[in-house]
Amino acid sequence: NSLRANIDSPASIHAKMVELAPMHHRRGVAAEHLPVMGPLLINVFAGLAGPAFTHEMRTAWAWFWEFMSRSMIQSLQDVGSTLNVVQRSWDDIMERHTNLDLGRKMFDELCRTAPSLSAVFFSSDKANDMASKMGDMLGLLVSFTEDPAQLKQ
Repeated sequence: NSLRANIDSPASIHAKMVELAPMHHRRGVAAEHLPVMGPLLINVFAGLAGPAFTHEMRTAWAWFWEFMSRSMIQSLQDVGSTLNVVQRSWDDIMERHTNLDLGRKMFDELCRTAPSLSAVFFSSDKANDMASKMGDMLGLLVSFTEDPAQLKQ
């Protein structure tokens, strides 16, 4: 429905493709799958519409599918590349550091940015425990790069 509602706004349609790309990426949709789907979809529409499906409609749907496909292909490439960079950099950091190291560094940066928080976090004898939990939480967040929808749960 949002595609139909925004038919006059290519930017909105592209934004929807960007929104849908992570889900498609997780489900294994690849750029090479999209050219196959366009003719299939158009043939389904033609079959359902019967003789009312004109050459003009076929041409319009082909153009629209081409636009959406290009947008989705770019979005899939962007998502795949971004998620891979996040995961690779996380793996590299975690090969050299513990969750406690990561949590301490996070709290150091937090306290550097907001010095008044230093007393809140590090006056306690539980500072190491809090730092370790911070590292665990960051690890959990990174684990959702493969399935961001899980963050909502």
